[in-house]
Amino acid sequence: MFWLLADETNGPAIMYSGVLQDINKEIVTYERQIFVGNTKDGGASDWLVEGDGVKGLRYKYGYNPPESEKVSLGWREEKSASASAAGSGRTAQATNSMIGASCHCRGVEFYITRPDQQSADPSLTTQPDRGAWCLSGSKQDKYTASCCACDSCRVSAGTEFVCWAFVPRHNIRMADGSEFDIDAFKTLKTYRSSERATWCFCGKCGANCFLVLDVARPDVLDVATGLLWSGEGARAEDWLAWRPEEFNRVDGGGGRPLVEALRRGFV
Repeated sequence: MFWLLADETNGPAIMYSGVLQDINKEIVTYERQIFVGNTKDGGASDWLVEGDGVKGLRYKYGYNPPESEKVSLGWREEKSASASAAGSGRTAQATNSMIGASCHCRGVEFYITRPDQQSADPSLTTQPDRGAWCLSGSKQDKYTASCCACDSCRVSAGTEFVCWAFVPRHNIRMADGSEFDIDAFKTLKTYRSSERATWCFCGKCGANCFLVLDVARPDVLDVATGLLWSGEGARAEDWLAWRPEEFNRVDGGGGRPLVEALRRGFV
């Protein structure tokens, strides 16, 4: 719910706006997007269109000049030899056949493999009429990803919206290459919010990790995209295909300025 700076013990607490039940635009406005440079590809900042309650100020690293330069909509990091070293120091990094993922403290660390024939089986969910909806791309070689602003995602993560990739369980491997075992992670904690949903997060660093919908689609996990270590950037577009229609399927966040900014830019 809060982010406290270690060197400012008496300073103000930084609150996640997603935990606020309502956003009063006269009290809360979104002034700037910071550390866009860390995303390499702009991340979600490309989708946040300026509007009522949201300003489009984007800073590369710090908060304000002269700490950081401003960047424009559509900013991208220049490609270099070092650009492929995303996740430096991590054992789980991206290759042509696997992409690594981990939380901040690495208590939760795993790989995702490329989609295969089994990934396209529509029986993985209770909605076979949608076909292999968790796969996208002209060759169905990427995983579908989208944003969700439903109340459950918002209050579970504390953020205004959450970005998910939809990945079949059999395409997830443990960091040592063994079969995926969600109970084997050192720090993973779970919260059962209903008879159909289990939220999984790191109990040490607090990272949002998985959402398990064990009635609708137990064999397809929602994987928090912020865990992925792609050399392409935070959107991991070499692995994920972002589909705004999935965002439209969720009627959530109406009237919340940041969600409406996302709705204008993402859809």
